[in-house]
Amino acid sequence: MDRLISLTHSENNKSDKYTYHYNAGQLVRSEFPAGSEDLKYHPTGKVDSQKRELTLNGKKTIGIIENSLDWLGQPQATSYAYGEDQETTVIKNIQYNYDQYEYLYSVPGVVEGVQYHPNMKPEKIIYSSGLTQEIKYQQETDLVSEISATDEFSQIYNDVYAYDLKENLKQKNSLKYEYYDNSPKYWLKSEGDELLDYGSRPERNAFGELLVNNGAALSYNPAGQISKAVKDNNNANYYYDAQGTLVGISKENQSNERRVFVNSNFEIRDNKKVFINLEFFHRPIAMIEADIPSKTAQTHSYVTDRIGSIVAIQKSKNEKNTYAYSAYGKGTVDNKLKRGFLGSVHDDFLNIYFFGVRAYTPENKEFLTADPAAMKDLNAFLTDPDQLDLFRYAKNNPLKYVDHSGEFAIAPVFAVAAVAGLTAGVCTFGFNMLDGKSFYEGIREGMFVGAMTGASIATGSAFVQLATKAYAVAGIASSGVLANVTGKVAQTVVAAGIDAGYRYLAQGKSFDLLKSTVRGAGYTLSGGILKWGPALSPGLKESISGMSTAHTMLYESTKSYLNSQYSYTYSKFSNTVSGK
Repeated sequence: MDRLISLTHSENNKSDKYTYHYNAGQLVRSEFPAGSEDLKYHPTGKVDSQKRELTLNGKKTIGIIENSLDWLGQPQATSYAYGEDQETTVIKNIQYNYDQYEYLYSVPGVVEGVQYHPNMKPEKIIYSSGLTQEIKYQQETDLVSEISATDEFSQIYNDVYAYDLKENLKQKNSLKYEYYDNSPKYWLKSEGDELLDYGSRPERNAFGELLVNNGAALSYNPAGQISKAVKDNNNANYYYDAQGTLVGISKENQSNERRVFVNSNFEIRDNKKVFINLEFFHRPIAMIEADIPSKTAQTHSYVTDRIGSIVAIQKSKNEKNTYAYSAYGKGTVDNKLKRGFLGSVHDDFLNIYFFGVRAYTPENKEFLTADPAAMKDLNAFLTDPDQLDLFRYAKNNPLKYVDHSGEFAIAPVFAVAAVAGLTAGVCTFGFNMLDGKSFYEGIREGMFVGAMTGASIATGSAFVQLATKAYAVAGIASSGVLANVTGKVAQTVVAAGIDAGYRYLAQGKSFDLLKSTVRGAGYTLSGGILKWGPALSPGLKESISGMSTAHTMLYESTKSYLNSQYSYTYSKFSNTVSGK
């Protein structure tokens, strides 16, 4: 297998060189113009040690993240260290506690407890600060219907959501949204009384790079990333690693601020403070601000909306701030924590957010540069008309899709995890029936696989990586072969999957589980697994178009079979499912 070991970008007599080093097929070291990065791995393939050495404006900064992972690859503890030479000092240790089913339960000093909905998504987060966030879901679709937050004294945030039949957000509290119906993916047309303008476009150069933003003239490095911005004799410089993600920002003649990113959630600022962004289900829940000399720390608790934007921050019992954003992310950002829309890193000099390998400007509703994914796989864009515009954000439907990577617009992770988990569950159930297994075996394994698929996508756990079995069913859909990958893990994890499945059965009528499972099956893998699926199953992309038909037919045939053969009952006391 060919691997990239060296890359040089040259333009206008300037060259940037990147080098890559591997061990047993894994990237262990990379060097780039601003510094270097060293990685060590856990047996599950997850990174358990990351070290970055960066030099910005002649000043060196070292940041280290050490993870203590269990055999599943879930973090038990994480330490964050800082240094200016080879000696580093641990600034903060964070512990993680799980319940008997391996669900994250608490983070001491940050989160006291998490309660889960039967769909395996959190429905209540209780913070150590006294803040409580509650999330409610629609029964039929599992879409978020309400988010509220209260402290010890009062309610500080509440949003109620309503959706149309295509699962586009049509109303948030009293604010209404409309969509164009002549677009394949339904562009957002209006937000309240504001009709959105997609006609006027900002000026770009021949490479598709934005020339001016927020009153600043922009320059780009040979790799096509913004490298410098100049405004009123004030400069800002931007630095990147060998994968193209942001590692540093330095400012001159303004505040001389230096921001170093060990990763997207660990920032060292001016070699004086560290900011540790904690996430749950890939959504920010808190920021720990620690002083380097004294090692004293303060926790800022976050409340996030349905797509993960920070809408409230509790800095202390007496200091709470709320924030609001337009659909495309325009709004105020906390000037100390510097995170807002989607919880991502914000740069106040240009008023831009950094999403993976690209920077995004909410004022223009566009990325600064073209989508690099098109250079990797142009056919993927040609099959999706709304991806043909390489600069627009989230297919012009930012209330339905998010783009954390700068390359792919997907549904928010809560929805992706649930739909993917449910789809995998019904597929496995159907496959087991076709294999001649009993009804009990089929429903039990279907529950387990569905639960584990959802959990794997939502939490990034290594369940599916540990052991996989591919099921291929030919002839279900005329457009191709449906492939599905399922995992089997330890007995305690099996118990978690079965428990989640039982709770699904307990809350619904007969076949409600199947109905909710096949709902949205056509876009399940495109949201959650499509990015990684081709590596697991060649030809998976080609089968996506047949998924909706395949799942519908599978559901109908399974329903017919069950009607003629079985009925099922649930006993919450004995935790058994029985066929009669």
